[in-house]
Amino acid sequence: MSQQRDAVDATGEVSSLWSNWDFLRLLFGRFVTNAGDSLYTIAGTWLIYDLTGSSFYTGLAGALLLLPPALQFMSGPLVDQWPLILSMSVAFPTSWSGK
Repeated sequence: MSQQRDAVDATGEVSSLWSNWDFLRLLFGRFVTNAGDSLYTIAGTWLIYDLTGSSFYTGLAGALLLLPPALQFMSGPLVDQWPLILSMSVAFPTSWSGK
């Protein structure tokens, strides 16, 4: 038996995700974010190629731009295991300077 439940509106009919305004806003925002990230990656690698003329440095810049998203799946569980104060002190070093 499936544990997935369909969303039922007040009339008892199953509602569609495409009629949910909050979902559509979230989907559109995610689309815009992904488009911006893609343009940033293209512009960054293009800039490196224009400045250096080297395909090696262009490839290295592309790899470095894609490295943080590739490692996110490992950093989340690690941070969840750390004490909260350690996570905060690593994430916000300027807030602990006392200024």
